[in-house]
Amino acid sequence: MAWTEVHFTLEANAQAIDVPSVNVVVGDSVTFFADPNHGARLCMTQATTSFLIPAPDVSVEIDAGGFVTFQFAAAAPGVYSVAVQWLHLPCLAVVDQPGGSSASLSIYWVAPPVPPPPPPPPPVIVFSGPDPGGPQT
Repeated sequence: MAWTEVHFTLEANAQAIDVPSVNVVVGDSVTFFADPNHGARLCMTQATTSFLIPAPDVSVEIDAGGFVTFQFAAAAPGVYSVAVQWLHLPCLAVVDQPGGSSASLSIYWVAPPVPPPPPPPPPVIVFSGPDPGGPQT
């Protein structure tokens, strides 16, 4: 049983996926790793989720530095898709291509090249007590 690692990274504002395609073979596994500093969302069709164990939703979130592993069950021949996006974006339409002589998983980015900036920190409010120049009681 083969096991394939797929890493999503962001380097110099360019997204990279180190393994763009994986053959779907019953019993083999695939692990998707998010960039250490940025989470990712995997977007799939129902057809794609039907042969993954454990069966995921069509949208799978991976936190920064996290990973998720699936094992393959039987799949009809065709090219099934996993679109990768940043966590803050909703899934866009994903299209599979049925047919052919074998099943494979195509993995690609559909997100803007740069993730959103982190939210600003909350304001710091300092309270030092009553105003000494204020009304006295």
